[in-house]
Amino acid sequence: MNVEQNLIERFRYGIAAIIILISASIIAINFPAENQYYTGADEGNYFRQGKLLADNGFSGFNLITKEYINKVSLQDAPNPFRVGANVLTAMALGINESYHSITTVCLLCFVFFLIGTFYFIEKFWGGSIALLSLLLLSFSPLEMAMARRALMDMPAMMALAFSCYAFWFWINSKNTGHLFTFILWTIASILLKEVNILFMLFFAAAIIYVGRENKSAVSFSHAWCALLIPPASVGIIYLSIFGLDDGLTLFKTMHRAVSTSAYSAQYGQGPWYRIFIDYLMLSPLVVILAIGYGWHVATGQDFDRNIKFILILSIFMVAVFSFLPKNVRYAIFFDVPLRILAANALFILTGKWYKRNPNWNVIAILFLVLVFMDVHSFFGYFIDSNIYDPVSYNLLKATGIIPSR
Repeated sequence: MNVEQNLIERFRYGIAAIIILISASIIAINFPAENQYYTGADEGNYFRQGKLLADNGFSGFNLITKEYINKVSLQDAPNPFRVGANVLTAMALGINESYHSITTVCLLCFVFFLIGTFYFIEKFWGGSIALLSLLLLSFSPLEMAMARRALMDMPAMMALAFSCYAFWFWINSKNTGHLFTFILWTIASILLKEVNILFMLFFAAAIIYVGRENKSAVSFSHAWCALLIPPASVGIIYLSIFGLDDGLTLFKTMHRAVSTSAYSAQYGQGPWYRIFIDYLMLSPLVVILAIGYGWHVATGQDFDRNIKFILILSIFMVAVFSFLPKNVRYAIFFDVPLRILAANALFILTGKWYKRNPNWNVIAILFLVLVFMDVHSFFGYFIDSNIYDPVSYNLLKATGIIPSR
């Protein structure tokens, strides 16, 4: 470890705090004006549902459900199964009845996500990689964009990320506290966004896989707790809120609305690799570095177990989202493994170029270039072009690749 890396390791927490503060300040300064929120889209629906809950208490859930079932015009909106999202918006509106209040919650979730992600990466890759990954994540154009809107994508991503982190901590430590943390965050992530229940498939496959490795298996009883308690708890919560009849009617209505959505039919179709196209438009060098490094470690002899977890998680997400509406906003968590892989790529590459420890002067220059490109994308797409929903059409139109309608 050279002198520069020693200094960075020593002051990494202070540097991390400065990075997060700068990112959060840029986002806060660029909050939309109160009249610039999309009241007829998801932002307006989250506001309306949150207000019903804030004004009526627990009975607000029933009002939200009846309204969703009976009004076809609302069935393209976020569904009432997102109990956690409605509770968060209700709490925000209880403090201050404004869109800015909901956006502030999203920004706080982004800050908590960055802190938790830094802690996770530091534990498994060390302080240097944690700091470099944090730098890329803090200025991700997609994450910054979602942290400045009155949407629930950022809280849902935070909960899902913490669920995956706690899972990997538990797999490696067999610690009951990590298992309990995993269960809580998994329940929270599903209540914030119901589609996150699909990640139970990944967790089940991962438990079976590591069970085949010597000294890596978790106990049978703990495995069943991890796989059964989250969905069972969510089911109990749904039954207590919606009841059996309304719950089934709500599920059928939601399924019909998703399968017949005109918006998804227009803007959410395409091949499985569309997610890569959208991410390439947002952060081209990050995607190229991540794919290159992922291929390098997958085909090499030195296959780090932690990188294997990130790669398999990435592949799982690509597979899952190939069956869902193709919107990079829905796949925002995919941004996390991309940036962890990209940070590892540059760290390793500079070491290979100089045939010794990574050159921190070169690393600083390369990462500043990446950050500049990402911040430029954030302002170009989401501030100057005022993109609300980053579907491919809006991104292509903003870059001039296709003409405006």
